[in-house]
Amino acid sequence: SRGNLWFGTIKGASVYNPAADKPNKKEPITSITGIRLFLEKTNLSKYSDSINTYTDLPHKLKLPYNLNHLTFDFIGVSLTIPEKVKYQYKLKGFDQEWSPISKETFATYSNLPPGSYVFMVRASNNDMLWNQNPVTFSFKITTPFWRTYWFFIFTSVCIAAAIYRYIKYRTKKLQKEKKLLEEKVEERTS
Repeated sequence: SRGNLWFGTIKGASVYNPAADKPNKKEPITSITGIRLFLEKTNLSKYSDSINTYTDLPHKLKLPYNLNHLTFDFIGVSLTIPEKVKYQYKLKGFDQEWSPISKETFATYSNLPPGSYVFMVRASNNDMLWNQNPVTFSFKITTPFWRTYWFFIFTSVCIAAAIYRYIKYRTKKLQKEKKLLEEKVEERTS
């Protein structure tokens, strides 16, 4: 009559009062635990300024254009019901929307074009309370040299110089042929 649920166990009876049930108002503690290149754990110190000793993540990561297959590992800790923690992630600069809700603790991105990115992840507890502020990681993928503005300028100058030299060569050749033809005409005339 009071809305309680009673359960019989081998140690006696247990009662559950739904009115006394409190929602979990504690956000999960979320962190990015690692970054893998081409699904392999890689030392990223040569591509960054330094490695954060607390998180073991690189600071100011700058990857070459051919190292563009990244996997981000992350975790959300909620001690109430840990198996009900769910995740969403987004790569700012690549994704438009957050990913669908998932229990997976990693996100893989392949063939990322050159640019600046921010990976963001958030977690929810058993009562679907999401992190207010997602955990972020910034990185950059550099542009290959053949797609840089200075390479386009250099190539344009080289092409223009080649066209100019071809026109000069062709003009000189035509002038030489004209002179030869004039000499023949003069010889036949005399």
